[in-house]
Amino acid sequence: MRFNQLPQWLDYLEQRYLSVSGTTQEKTLQPLHAIATHLNLYPKSTTTVITVTGTNGKGSCVEMLMNVYHDAGYRVATYTSPHCFSFNERIRLDGMPVTNEKLCEAFEIIENTVQKKNNILTFFEFITLAALWIFKQANIQVMILEVGIGGRLDATNIIDAHLAIIASIGLDHMALLGSTRDAIATEKAGILRQNQLAVCGDLAPPDSLLAIAKVLNVNMSLMGKDFFYDPIQLPSPILLPNNAAVAFQTISLLQHKLPINLDQAAQSIIKTRLPGRCERYILPSGAIVIRDVAHNPSALALLRQELSQYHQHHTKKIIAFCSFLNDKDIIGNLAVLKDIIDEWHMGIIHEPRGATREQLESACAVHYITPIWHDDLKKAIVELKKRWTANDVIVIFGSFRVVFE
Repeated sequence: MRFNQLPQWLDYLEQRYLSVSGTTQEKTLQPLHAIATHLNLYPKSTTTVITVTGTNGKGSCVEMLMNVYHDAGYRVATYTSPHCFSFNERIRLDGMPVTNEKLCEAFEIIENTVQKKNNILTFFEFITLAALWIFKQANIQVMILEVGIGGRLDATNIIDAHLAIIASIGLDHMALLGSTRDAIATEKAGILRQNQLAVCGDLAPPDSLLAIAKVLNVNMSLMGKDFFYDPIQLPSPILLPNNAAVAFQTISLLQHKLPINLDQAAQSIIKTRLPGRCERYILPSGAIVIRDVAHNPSALALLRQELSQYHQHHTKKIIAFCSFLNDKDIIGNLAVLKDIIDEWHMGIIHEPRGATREQLESACAVHYITPIWHDDLKKAIVELKKRWTANDVIVIFGSFRVVFE
């Protein structure tokens, strides 16, 4: 199979793989291991691997660690999902998205192997194998992998991490991971490895996580017990302080493998920013715009903290524009912000996973929210701009797709 252009490849892969079922109890990672072994995709012994999972905070941790090691002169590869602006963002070398040509080359090699072996993969699994192939061609020293969903059965888990990060544990993707924090923690604990290092940023880690770590003899550092956010060491990071503390603890634990100046590392962490993570802009009119990909109650609770400074003093009118995917806890999400938003706007995500207007209306009715409806995400922003004044805060949230538009 061969295409010359990346859009052709992505169209083909979405048609062929996107409808394949994701994580199930019967699923195994054996098909991925078979392909990874055949193509020798496992990292070299000289590469240090960090795998990052968590309900929230994964992307921030990855970005901070990438900046730290890149600034220190290491050759760094990162694999993240989803993307905000271009697919290439998912696979980066030293912070730079890989080229279309390199992606096409990787896709062709993986697809030919999949067809020969007659394997059935999901879209994410296919892309993960392509990323590993690209990384194997580069002379990298640090590989940072962001888990897609969960951990135990995630495609990234075919790689053994020298250090595993569990940034947070909340209720999301419950149909796949379980309906309790204990069940979800068990899935995320799947990235832990015998006698290896781990960092947990959750201030109340479930007993199931601690039990698994004990059985595996994992050297796990716990936020609030073994390390803390230190405002002197990491003053006013752009991203959330707890995630900054997790990143700093990670680099401290890996000093024996990846020596680094900790003062320089702290500066790299402090300056790190990431699209769609509580991004704040002040427009020429004086209005404030906040973009956040938050899409579950725990993430929206953090967004609420940001908004509360305006709500508390009643100096700004808070206007929300949002939409959600149909597998999210829409009622729970709206509950977090229902009493802090002054004016609601909602749009429709025209994708198979996008929540329908009927689903959104039903969730709004529970909280007596009456939004202004928009059928087109891009046109919605144009309409909203007509309403903005210097005394407004406009918060855009709910999914990567909404923030992207």
